[in-house]
Amino acid sequence: MRIATHADEALLAHLHAESWRSAYRGILDPSFLAGPIEQNRLDAWTSRIGPHHPDLTAIIAESDGEPVGFVCAIGAEHERWGTLVDNLHVLPTAKGRG
Repeated sequence: MRIATHADEALLAHLHAESWRSAYRGILDPSFLAGPIEQNRLDAWTSRIGPHHPDLTAIIAESDGEPVGFVCAIGAEHERWGTLVDNLHVLPTAKGRG
């Protein structure tokens, strides 16, 4: 595992989009899932990673040196409940592997 940086924005977008396409198949409109989700997620990650969000941490999970998923947490998001796990996405091929 490693902390994501600006250099990982496209990777985060790819992992996020592939996770959505798998998890939401049969739930969301197929045309939406076939659309420009990766660009949408790239726009989101480009605005989130870096100094504008110092409490946000994204951690990339790797298996055999290859990225397979990520988690994103926002520290001190809530006064009472603390850190918010905002995203947790894994490639379909990595699900159930621990």
